[in-house]
Amino acid sequence: MPGSHAIRCEGNTVYFRVRGCIDESDIQTIIDLGDRLGAQYGQFWILLYAQEMTTITTEARRLAVNSPNLRNLGGGAIIGASLANRTILTLINRAMNLLGGAHVRSTFVQTEAEAKDWLAAQQPTPPFS
Repeated sequence: MPGSHAIRCEGNTVYFRVRGCIDESDIQTIIDLGDRLGAQYGQFWILLYAQEMTTITTEARRLAVNSPNLRNLGGGAIIGASLANRTILTLINRAMNLLGGAHVRSTFVQTEAEAKDWLAAQQPTPPFS
């Protein structure tokens, strides 16, 4: 069952607060936002709040790995993911890098401040003031 998520953009960053399961439509939303942000900034980044994430469907995983539109995703910082979700997200990231032709960097952190610091360090121009 899909979750009730909150998604917003700030600069070149997508803030995705997950509540429940990530499904294919959620990944498509990220792709659509990434297309827009990629056209504007060249790359986009994601800050994923995973404290309330339950899982990600097989269809969503497949879309994330196989979508050529995620090539402008620079990376993501994932906050508060459980061990099971860290494992799933790591496997998706590796598959995107190996099969999808992308080079997506990611990290797992516990706080929003750590996530913002990591994202800022990955980019030549920090997205935060």
